[in-house]
Amino acid sequence: MQVLSGQASCLHLNSRDGCSHLIKFPFLRVCEIALISLIVYEGQRLTMQMLWLPLVGTLTVGVSLGLPLFLLLRELHLEAEVTA
Repeated sequence: MQVLSGQASCLHLNSRDGCSHLIKFPFLRVCEIALISLIVYEGQRLTMQMLWLPLVGTLTVGVSLGLPLFLLLRELHLEAEVTA
């Protein structure tokens, strides 16, 4: 197997030379943008409070904090509407 030089060798997903971040990084940014769009759209539609919390969580930690936090706040908001 011929060893490729430059960025061509970084296109393998299971690369052991640390180049796999070139593929993962843009994907994570796309996920963050999609989640932020969802938070803003759904939060304004439902007139939710404290939307800044999942936004800050997404921007500081990532989607793994922002999405569950948003879904929790959304569920609490919907339950409060039903009981009111």
